[in-house]
Formats: sequence, C-alpha cells, structure tokens
Amino acid sequence: MFDDDFDIFFDKKKRRRFFFDIFDEFERMDRLLDELFKQSMKDLEKIKPGKSYVYGFSIKIGPDGKPIIEEFGNFRPEEKKLEVRDEREPLTDVIDHGKEVSVIAELPGVEEKEIKVKVNKGKLIIDVPGKYYKEIKLPKVARNSMKWRFKNGVLEINIKKAE
Repeated sequence: MFDDDFDIFFDKKKRRRFFFDIFDEFERMDRLLDELFKQSMKDLEKIKPGKSYVYGFSIKIGPDGKPIIEEFGNFRPEEKKLEVRDEREPLTDVIDHGKEVSVIAELPGVEEKEIKVKVNKGKLIIDVPGKYYKEIKLPKVARNSMKWRFKNGVLEINIKKAE
C-alpha cells in the first residue's frame, strides 16, 4: 500500500489525477502573475513620485464550493488608463448568515473616529478619507439595522436583511 501511495508523487498521470490538476492551475496563475508584473513595470513610468502602487487579490471558497476572487488596492491593472487613487480598497470579507450579513474590513493605521460607514442604494460604503474607500453590493437590508465595531485595525459590520 505504501508503494502505491508513494508512486503518486513520481507518476505524472497519477499525480494529476490525485491533485485534480492543481499543478496546472498553479502554472496558469504563475503565467497570469508574470504577465501582470510585466504590465505593471510598464505602468510604473506613469506613476507620480511619492504615490503608493498597491494591487492584490484574495481567493476564498464560497458556500457553493466555487472560488471567489476579490481584488483590493488603489488601481486595477486591466484599466486602459492607469489611475492611482489616493484611497486604497481594503481587503474585505462578506459573510451571509441567513438573516444577517457581516462585512469584515482590514483598515490598518486608522482611528475609529476617521471611519465613515453608510448604506446607500443597495451598497455599503466604507470611507476613510485619504486612506481607504470601498463599495460593497448588499442584498436588501433592513433600515437602521447596521451595527459596527472597530478593534485593532479590523472593522466588523453587521446588517440585518430585510424580511
């Protein structure tokens, strides 16, 4: 039995079957990141000195088992015209609890009094002027049901869904 398990790492066909082509997916992501880096180097010439150039993404698995890719930063590499904004998009998680939605946003280097949070036209808006800005599309939520707390650079917002 041990020999069969060990052979998975040396037999390419078994390895592919065993890891569900995960190595091919890593290679595809590596090519994508390489292309993104090459494009970013061209775009660096257009950035004004003193500006931060932040772009990233997080990958998580949704409740349906499919991956969710979320971008964050202060520019989008696919934009035709490079525009570096003063505010960065914070890394956020949106969690649907059934009757309530939670939004968790990372806002390091911010004091609670700087944070402005509001719901407008089906979107949650998190704004820390000059530092962070994020709009998140929400399901239909109940009026005046938003509660939030901020601790150690992490903003947690809970909003009840409309019935």
